[in-house]
Amino acid sequence: MKTRTYDLHITYDKYYQTPRMWIFGYDENHKPLTVEQMYDDVSQDHAKKTVTTESHPHIPGPPMASVHPCRY
Repeated sequence: MKTRTYDLHITYDKYYQTPRMWIFGYDENHKPLTVEQMYDDVSQDHAKKTVTTESHPHIPGPPMASVHPCRY
């Protein structure tokens, strides 16, 4: 059975004055997931709407999935 693992980060969004969750995934070999693979694990009602991909404000690297603070 193949599994995926996710790192979760929580930051504070000053503009919306609310917490913001950031998600970055890995496959069973600890290889980073593509953006599309991460969207596969999100409800299609929320993918690319409430959950978007953006650069993390404090961690350099590839884009992360983020729960947009104004839509949750």
